[in-house]
Amino acid sequence: RGLRDLPGILGEHAFRAEAWAKAAEYMLRAGNDAFWRDAKTEAVRYLVRGLEAVAKSDSGKAGALIALKLRLELRNPLFQLARMEELGDHLDAARPLAAQLSDPIHTGRYHIFQSHYHWFAGDSEGALKEAEAAQYLADSKGIQALARRAQFQRGLVFFSCGRHREAIAAMNEVTDAIMRDE
Repeated sequence: RGLRDLPGILGEHAFRAEAWAKAAEYMLRAGNDAFWRDAKTEAVRYLVRGLEAVAKSDSGKAGALIALKLRLELRNPLFQLARMEELGDHLDAARPLAAQLSDPIHTGRYHIFQSHYHWFAGDSEGALKEAEAAQYLADSKGIQALARRAQFQRGLVFFSCGRHREAIAAMNEVTDAIMRDE
């Protein structure tokens, strides 16, 4: 094993030592590293192991935040592995955490991921509702990147529903915002 495996090794050691908070943090890092190495199944294994560590800890708000991060990071590898039911379960489990923490960045990511999940499943109404929740959060907190992502998500939903004029308008807003930033 090389240095790239270090977070996973440290995570396993922390897990065995029952240092739950450290184990969860290391597993999150190991899961992200594995995902970017294109080791999707390994990423899922680390991230789920991190959730096991969080479940054994009693770290309150810090534990809730790491649990939310772990569940959100599971989205990409599970989506790419086409494990949609499992993805839906993790997003459902993330909902109370996102609501409880009111962390605008992670709550925004949650809404975007839920919107994409609903869109992919053919639930346009649910997808639009989640995109609008992300847009509201972005507008109220002044988070431009989230606002663009929410608008893009709305454009996808409109296009899928055959609401092409609204889709074009939404995508033009995204493009205009990006061009203003350059």
